[in-house]
Amino acid sequence: MLENQIFISYSSKNRDLAARLYEDLLMEGYPVWMDKALEEVKEWKPQIEDNLRKSNRFIVLISSYSVKSKWVLHEGSIAYALKQLIIPLQIEDFGKLLATDLPIWVEEKQLVNFVEGIIDYPNRLRRVKQYLGEPLPIQKHLEEMMIQYKTSGMLLSEVALNLIEKHKDKIEFPEGSEELIEKSRRALHDYWTQYAELERNYDNAKIAIKNLNETLKSYLSDIKFQRAFIVYLCITVAYYFLVLLYIYFN
Repeated sequence: MLENQIFISYSSKNRDLAARLYEDLLMEGYPVWMDKALEEVKEWKPQIEDNLRKSNRFIVLISSYSVKSKWVLHEGSIAYALKQLIIPLQIEDFGKLLATDLPIWVEEKQLVNFVEGIIDYPNRLRRVKQYLGEPLPIQKHLEEMMIQYKTSGMLLSEVALNLIEKHKDKIEFPEGSEELIEKSRRALHDYWTQYAELERNYDNAKIAIKNLNETLKSYLSDIKFQRAFIVYLCITVAYYFLVLLYIYFN
């Protein structure tokens, strides 16, 4: 278990902001957890609940989506029952939230204004960190992070690998960390290789469609082609008309 672990709860509609918050807090030494690296884990629901119960601080992104999310409400209820420190970040104008029923574990807390989190992100992040206190020393932070990933069966996320790369010459990693780091790097490399291949295929498809459209336009603008097409339509219509006449009189 990470010391003073922070759990981030959010709606999938707000995933980008949650991921950014997770990455920045992790890079600054906070033992933060979110379901960002569960693609390799088959039983992901127990993993989420297990990490929630191991946490003592609960950040939740409050939006008109999250207060209707079954999972966010479930996670918040557990955090409330366990008397965790709940930090609700309001990421939408309050007018939108007034039309929704806020759960009791939000109503009892003062919302932290994070509405301008995209525009004024650094200042909003500093305010969140005031609630979280001081981060862990980097040696302890990375040691506990490696143990958490190894015991959970998850691969290291890209931001975790970046953090390791940044401090690899300054700290000692727990025994067996090299295998996990190498496996995670290979998986990340394969992911970006496949992503680049998909991008190339997409770009090639766009070029092919563009060329096809230009070819069709050139054909349609050709007078001879237009006349031939009209003659073809006339012959086709006449043929079916004669067929109908034949059927009618026979």
